[in-house]
Amino acid sequence: MEIYQANNMANLFSWYVLTQMNYDVKVGYTSNTIYLLANMQHQLFQVAYLNLQGNKYYVLTPKGKIATIESLYTYKVNHKKGTVSFVFCLY
Repeated sequence: MEIYQANNMANLFSWYVLTQMNYDVKVGYTSNTIYLLANMQHQLFQVAYLNLQGNKYYVLTPKGKIATIESLYTYKVNHKKGTVSFVFCLY
């Protein structure tokens, strides 16, 4: 079941929930598309990313990966709760 059928709304909702969980995520946007940018502790392959203030923020989407992206706008300041990077490992 999908909560949001529109990718832009799904990305904004994901951004909000993840910031409340203290994850270091940002919103990126073009003229008509909103993207979720996530700081990862691990390198992801074949996924577009931005270098922001010494950190890699990977472009995540609800419909799969984006290998390249031409230009993208975002904000410089991190959310005050955004202190945790994503980790893909089992404990």
